[in-house]
Order: sequence, then structure tokens, then C-alpha cells
Amino acid sequence: MFRFLLFSGVLIFFTGAELLSQSGVISEKMAGLQELYDSIMQKNLQLIDGKAHTAKYPSGIGHPFFLTKEPVAGIIYMQGQEFRHTYIRYDVFNDVLQVYHFTESGPQIIDLNKNKIDSFLIEGHYFVNLTALKNHDLPIPEGFYELKYKGPVSLLLRYEKVYLDYSSGYRGGYEDHLLRYLSTPDGWYRIVSRKSLLNAFGKDLEEIKKYIRKSGISVKLATDEEIIRIIKYSESIN
Repeated sequence: MFRFLLFSGVLIFFTGAELLSQSGVISEKMAGLQELYDSIMQKNLQLIDGKAHTAKYPSGIGHPFFLTKEPVAGIIYMQGQEFRHTYIRYDVFNDVLQVYHFTESGPQIIDLNKNKIDSFLIEGHYFVNLTALKNHDLPIPEGFYELKYKGPVSLLLRYEKVYLDYSSGYRGGYEDHLLRYLSTPDGWYRIVSRKSLLNAFGKDLEEIKKYIRKSGISVKLATDEEIIRIIKYSESIN
């Protein structure tokens, strides 16, 4: 059904006048349509590299997905190619990117092969795939990280969802965890305190201390934007 609708949609571009033109011209245009259709279907099939979704989620308060449990439009980058897809969602609980694939028998949820995903964009958030295969001696957990700021010092966010089984007869629910990391030429630093943040700036540590005091930023309560301000200030020092 999906293939029929796609092919029929492309045919709309032909006007009635064109359909009444010479048969040779029609044949040529039909051949072009077939080539376009085949290329679209081939690229779509390249994206669907994974397995049918079968995971069961604990029922409770909240949901296991990034931002929303509803599929949204996004862009997936796989092995150097860009795929725009209308229905994707990021399963944070299992750290899996999913797409809805429409077949003749109906929609199917596919858990994409993580090893082939370079990055993806969803709701304005850009995620990169950090694996030991692509990043030798990776000192942080493998998986998808939101790249919040890219530079000599980059800010990356790791989203996690933990299911808590509440006591006293209440049903459980999902708890959100956010881990922040700084990637520097000297290594990776997880931001858990003022000290861990400062350690990422090496020889500029004293200047960064002064800037934090002057700006009134509390590292423990700092927003992503405030951390990015600190990073940008470090860039202005050099």
C-alpha cells in the first residue's frame, strides 16, 4: 500500500495536457518516474537496518522516550548518508533510536542498528553516537549523547531514564537523569562539582575561577547555557 501511494503521489505532477501528448514523451517521463521511485525506495530500505521492535516497557508514571512518546520528524545520519524521516523517536530507557516503517501489511517499529548510526537530529537536538569502535579507549559509557556545544572544549549531555518501582502499593515511574561531560584535548571530564569543571581547563584554571566568581555562576546549579558561557570565555583567553 505504501509503495502504491508513493508512486501515485509522484504521478500527480503530470497534467492532463501532458497525458495527451505523444506516446514517446509519455514513455520517457514514465521511465523517469520509475527511476525516481526506485531511488526513493532504495534509500528508504537502506535506512531500515535493524530489527523489529519487541521490547516491553514497565508501565508507570512518565515514559521511556526523549521529550515525547509520540514519533516526530527527524534526520538520521548513517555511514555518511542523510535520511529524513517523518516518524522517529529516541528510546532513552534502552538507548535505541527507532523509526516507524510503513509496509503493505501496516506500520512497524524498527530498532535501528546502532553501530551504523553516526548521529541524528530530533526536535532541534543533535545527538552523536559514541562507541568504542569509533572512539578508541572511550573513557565514558557508550551510547548517544547530545552535542550541546562543539569547540576545543565541547559540552555533551547523556540522558538516562531509570524505572523506579515505588513501594506502598503505588505504581512505579520513570526518573530522568542528566549527565554532563566536557570533551577536551586532554581528555573527558564529567561535571559533578565545581572542582571537576575547573579541572577541564588546565592552565586556564585560575582565569576560569575568576570568571565564575565575577559572573555569579553556581556550577552545581548551572544551566547548559551558563556552562557554554564558561567554555566560550576559555576560548577568548587563548
